Amino acid sequence: MIALSSEDLQLLRSGQPPHNPDLLKYLCIENDWLKLIKSYTLQELIAAGGSKLKVLHGASGTGKSHFLRSLAEAACEQGFYLCQINIAEAEFFLNDPVQLYKEVVRCFDSSRLQQNLRQLIIRALGYTEADIPADTPNIVDYLCQKEAASPLEATKTLRAAINTVINEIDVDFAFRKYLYILANALSFQDTQALEIASLWLKGEKLIYAQKTASSLYEVLARSNARIWLYSLIKLLLLSGYKGLVITIDQLEAILPLAESRLRYTPMRRNDVYELLRQLIDDMDFFPNTLILVAAGEEMMNNERHGFESYHALWMRLQPGFVWQDYLNPYSDLIDANLLLYEAIQSGELQRLAQKYRQLSHAYPEEFSATEVFPEIQYSDFRSALQNYLIPQPELPYV
Repeated sequence: MIALSSEDLQLLRSGQPPHNPDLLKYLCIENDWLKLIKSYTLQELIAAGGSKLKVLHGASGTGKSHFLRSLAEAACEQGFYLCQINIAEAEFFLNDPVQLYKEVVRCFDSSRLQQNLRQLIIRALGYTEADIPADTPNIVDYLCQKEAASPLEATKTLRAAINTVINEIDVDFAFRKYLYILANALSFQDTQALEIASLWLKGEKLIYAQKTASSLYEVLARSNARIWLYSLIKLLLLSGYKGLVITIDQLEAILPLAESRLRYTPMRRNDVYELLRQLIDDMDFFPNTLILVAAGEEMMNNERHGFESYHALWMRLQPGFVWQDYLNPYSDLIDANLLLYEAIQSGELQRLAQKYRQLSHAYPEEFSATEVFPEIQYSDFRSALQNYLIPQPELPYV
């Protein structure tokens, strides 16, 4: 039996997916679109170097957040680097590409990058990691012992190998300098240089002494944030990740009167639309990247403040925004209402209700079965969702 916590039950009551991955998998309704995006989109398209920006839109309660969390779990299992952003709870404004870069790089652990970079350098020298004893202080000492070279000759050989490795990595000049500093710090065990390089990669401002010591003078700004993000993706691939997956949930939080931690002014809202427009246009320059945005139905219907209010973005979304009575799982614009309607017709919601009944025996003592979901009784779970969420004209399903 899946363990239930009070925190997960509170999340479910508020319409949010649970933290427990087993519980999420148990309750998430699988459909053709979700299976396709986990298999074809991630495993074949993105892992092979492709890129996509997809928008999942639908009414409240159609499971958008659950689908995003399910995709996030699948991305982690398949070896992708994951960045999850909830606009309603975020402590930064999405309209700033600098903050977007910082959010993506925030959880990046450079230890995998350092290990792989060190292996590439050792391989360029003609050795393997297993050849170097663990008690050897640095690679220069090993070369002096193995090749009977002087420290000066060994240093020249090592720097030549570092240059050979870094010159083959397709990154911006500033990131090439970062890799050079990182490689030298690893080779000569310079912990101070490693700390400075880590701060710079996170987008933090360096003091003058740190800049002069590392020669990392370029500063993260709005003008170069997308270039930095492109180079960061290359570092993720060098670290062994298959690619980058960014999920952006509750985009409707940028609308007026929306319940969110931060309030978006009209100018900030337009900046968000412009950022999405730029990402759509530049997706070919971001290899191995999937960006999935979940937006409430008001983002599609609100002509004054929604997508349609920003013509440049709307013209890029509009070709996929066609009201139809069937779902194309390959589309970049997915209607969550149709996903739910298919679940109703196939009996998935009825099976979901049965799962909730089974879980009711595992509720913590402070909860009771009638208190957890008082607004939806198990007996009419299917009809309640159908009547509330699908008021549209009847679709031709049998």
